[in-house]
Amino acid sequence: KEGKKEELMPRDSYDVAPITAYRYHSLAGRGTDDDMFSSDLSDEELKRCLGCMDIPTLLLYSGSDEYVPETVNKEALVRRMAAAMATESVDAQVLSGADHAGSDP
Repeated sequence: KEGKKEELMPRDSYDVAPITAYRYHSLAGRGTDDDMFSSDLSDEELKRCLGCMDIPTLLLYSGSDEYVPETVNKEALVRRMAAAMATESVDAQVLSGADHAGSDP
């Protein structure tokens, strides 16, 4: 609102790397530039975000992502994401035990 999108967020708002106000809002907001993987997106919204994927795709989702609430059904979300893609060649998997970085904690 105040035009400070390039300002860094306060230190207590991020874990590892500094983040600008714009990027923080883009990751946390609904319908923003980076709102492609949210579990609350409708099938139509997923199609709008991922429907351009028309090549064979490997879709991997971290099963223990520390940034995703435990209440999210990751298997169902991955199936919905794969169905939203234009390609029929999607290998979609949830990596059990993997954290946000794709490694075992």
